[in-house]
Amino acid sequence: MFTLLTQEEAKESYGDYRYDEGLEKGLIALINAIKPLCKDFKSLYNLVISQEPYADLTEEEVKKYY
Repeated sequence: MFTLLTQEEAKESYGDYRYDEGLEKGLIALINAIKPLCKDFKSLYNLVISQEPYADLTEEEVKKYY
């Protein structure tokens, strides 16, 4: 059966590397999904950091995938 893990459980189960890799893939998917809906980078950035796992990202970190 499929269960959702908290961030802490994911880190414990899969290690920081796998967790970070998943966050990166999720960030890329998020940016690709909302990019057509945003008129500029600042709008996109504000939407990205409004999502809990990405709240601490800087503009430079998000721009890498923009």
